[in-house]
Amino acid sequence: MTPAKRPPPDVSPVSRAIHLLSGWSSKPVATALALIASLVVLGFALLSRDTDQILIWFAAVAGAVTLVMVFVLQHTQTRQQDALHHKLDEVLRALPEADDRLIKLETASDSELVEVELRHIALRDDAHER
Repeated sequence: MTPAKRPPPDVSPVSRAIHLLSGWSSKPVATALALIASLVVLGFALLSRDTDQILIWFAAVAGAVTLVMVFVLQHTQTRQQDALHHKLDEVLRALPEADDRLIKLETASDSELVEVELRHIALRDDAHER
């Protein structure tokens, strides 16, 4: 079992809470608890005389949890993507033969992206010919 990833101490409290929620929700026990809770609610709905009301509440809670998790996943993926960009930028900076213009390619204009793509297509074609 891998240890839980903890956010650095200098991140905002909201980011820290989202990071911890993301870490907890990715564990198998969270999936098991969600399954058990769903089965319990559906069991009550089957045994209850007011099935509609239970299912409406269940749908509302499930929708709210889904909405929150979409934002949690987006936040986590954005942080991981930013970290990966910084690591790749450092690799590009460290390699003397690397094209330094690629370091901040994610902020380039569309025409610059097309230019880089065409240049890499030419490099791949050249490599295939050798």
